[in-house]
Amino acid sequence: YISQNTSLLNIFRLQGIPSWYSDFNVASPEHPYAIEYLGNPTLIFISFLLPILAFLSLIFVKDSSSKKIIYFFSLLTLVSMVFAAGSHGPLGFLYRLAFSKVPGFFIFRTPYYKFASAYFLGISVLLSYTVSRIIIYLSRGLRFVGFLLVLVFISSLFLYGKVFFERENNFIWKTGFSTKLKIPDYVYAANNFIEEISPQNGRVLLAPPLLDDLSDGYSWGYW
Repeated sequence: YISQNTSLLNIFRLQGIPSWYSDFNVASPEHPYAIEYLGNPTLIFISFLLPILAFLSLIFVKDSSSKKIIYFFSLLTLVSMVFAAGSHGPLGFLYRLAFSKVPGFFIFRTPYYKFASAYFLGISVLLSYTVSRIIIYLSRGLRFVGFLLVLVFISSLFLYGKVFFERENNFIWKTGFSTKLKIPDYVYAANNFIEEISPQNGRVLLAPPLLDDLSDGYSWGYW
């Protein structure tokens, strides 16, 4: 489920997030904005444009000190993209080889949770550098132009992420479950009780009833 849609192409365009999908490349109707990002032609175009702009930093970078930083994050981004895709082709054999040969490589849950965050970090640095260089080139000697370009870029980001601001259910990742929760007081009370009675090297076994799909869920929405 987690790796089903983490193809190289989806990872490249900053997608492949498991909760966005109900099947292979099919947007989940339970997700508040997945259908728009996976089906709207304009948003699909922007999803390709952002990483392309990010890698243009390799063309814009000139001075040696910046080159070291940009080259490092470019390498980090490319390697993490390949490994975040896991066993997906055409480079999935590299992940399978590391999984079977590199000691300890298998200890994390999935390739997406192992490497996608490194890819997002790298893209953020590269994209920031590209945008900053474009603004500098276009506004040399004209500070007002530079200011306008910054406003245009920020406005574009808000336009791309407009679905985050226009809905109240953006924290609902699945029907009946939200990532924005108010933790009941009894949870804190139980924690304080455990700290009072349990020695430092003690253990507590917590076993709430499992849901129908054998996941661990609570009546107040935590999953």
